[in-house]
Amino acid sequence: MTEPVPFEIYEEGVYLHGTRAVNHTDQRLPGNPTRSYRTLDPVRERRRVGPDPVCDPVLC
Repeated sequence: MTEPVPFEIYEEGVYLHGTRAVNHTDQRLPGNPTRSYRTLDPVRERRRVGPDPVCDPVLC
């Protein structure tokens, strides 16, 4: 299982640089038997906190 990734959230309907952030509330996470991905209100990711994941040079 991967470690959780902290992220900032922002208020629904706020625009960032002329675009809207990705809606993550409808994506099911594999291996999540508690269904904890569900929220009462939409949650949109503003930016991830921490270092960016390193891309494998073979795959990039």
